[in-house]
Amino acid sequence: MAKDNKGNLGLRSVSNLLPKKVELKESEVDVKTTDKVVQKIHSTQGKLTRLSIDLPEEMYTPLKVRQLTKGFKTTRDYILDLITKDLSS
Repeated sequence: MAKDNKGNLGLRSVSNLLPKKVELKESEVDVKTTDKVVQKIHSTQGKLTRLSIDLPEEMYTPLKVRQLTKGFKTTRDYILDLITKDLSS
């Protein structure tokens, strides 16, 4: 009869196979410095206002095709370019 191996699979016998716990290093964050860096990054854009529009489904694909053929990576850049040109004329 085959020897029963269930005794070898218990928690006690496999617990020594687990990796040892490593203490994590805690680092302190300088909030003032972080805030300055964040302000520096975002201050170049000026104040922004969010604008959302709902497009008819049949307009979406031609819009994306036109955007890409004109060399714009994002729809945002394409729309901003259209608005800028319209406002300056």
